[in-house]
Amino acid sequence: FDLGLFSDPEVNSAVQNFLQWESENHVEWLASEVQVGSLVNGFAGILDFLAIVNGVETLGDFKTSSGIRAEAYIQTAGLWICLEEMGWTPKQRLILHLPKDDEPFEARIVPTDIQKDKEAFLVGLLFYRHMNIFKSRNGERKWVNQ
Repeated sequence: FDLGLFSDPEVNSAVQNFLQWESENHVEWLASEVQVGSLVNGFAGILDFLAIVNGVETLGDFKTSSGIRAEAYIQTAGLWICLEEMGWTPKQRLILHLPKDDEPFEARIVPTDIQKDKEAFLVGLLFYRHMNIFKSRNGERKWVNQ
């Protein structure tokens, strides 16, 4: 793979990190950039990838920003809800941080309990929907009847 094709050094760094991670693991790619949804809970999202990583069915999320935050655990739990409803349940969640600054990659199996993370996602969804009852006009929040 000719990394000289990318003129942006940040892109080169992220791609190099990805290729390094992939070479260090046995990865069977199943899907990438797939829109999934939950009719039961009324939301949708786009997952980064599904793969069998070192023999384990994996829901994966790429991060290229400053690092892996706990919010990514909750985000993948929302995608997990969609996948379960659609008939496929992964065995693990993996966050793959691909830095853009020549730092090494970090691959983290999500350590938190999936049931608790799914609950947290649904509570966050409820909060988000409640806050959208308010509409901003001229910097002022007004209650909107539904």
